[in-house]
Amino acid sequence: MYKLSHAGLVVRLSDGMAFQGDSPVWQEYQDWLAQGNTPEPANALPEPSPEQLLAQTDVGMIRLIEDLTNLLVSKGVITTTELPTAAQEKLAERAALRAQI
Repeated sequence: MYKLSHAGLVVRLSDGMAFQGDSPVWQEYQDWLAQGNTPEPANALPEPSPEQLLAQTDVGMIRLIEDLTNLLVSKGVITTTELPTAAQEKLAERAALRAQI
């Protein structure tokens, strides 16, 4: 018997060996499937916690804040000198990195 994994591997349950299409065991697995067998599905992934979901949005929020700050500066609503020193340093650091792209 076999079980699918979320990593794109197939696991042989008799010994726990995980393999994929380039493995010598692959043909054995294909023969097993051809006999009408079906592998066990992969275990359900756990639902992400609120903390994990929040962390997933951090990168987008950072970019949004950076873009809004740059827009406010370009429109003359604020100046970079009015920003906290840490924000000034991060914006300068990111502008230097963007210039390298």
